[in-house]
Amino acid sequence: VEDRAPDAAGPKADALYMDGGAIFNFTLATVPPLVAETLERGGGADGFDAFLFHQANAFMLRHLAKKSKLPVDRVPINIDRYGNTSSATIPLLMTDDLGERLRTGAMRLALFGFGVGFSWGSVDVTVGPLACAETIEYR
Repeated sequence: VEDRAPDAAGPKADALYMDGGAIFNFTLATVPPLVAETLERGGGADGFDAFLFHQANAFMLRHLAKKSKLPVDRVPINIDRYGNTSSATIPLLMTDDLGERLRTGAMRLALFGFGVGFSWGSVDVTVGPLACAETIEYR
């Protein structure tokens, strides 16, 4: 994020501006150590049912999973169906991709969020059974 003079060329001062390349590099440098720390504190990857990442873009998600040495079958990706839904990406993954399992039983999940403002965070959480609504898709 950069402050710009009111008459400067480029994005308006009151508009959200993101440098995609810088954010991509930041994410690939910052999130894998976050994953490692979360898994270390949680006893290792084998104890988790799934690893849910903010759905920024599919290319980045595949790289994060590979760089973090996570089993790809436990890293759901749904950005191809819904796009980047901002703060709703992880709840949407939970209800859409894991909904049936979460409605009927418990799951231990590692959740990883990152995004605007160069912010990031993770949580190791066991949830379920949950009352999850089914995803409604308008076409």
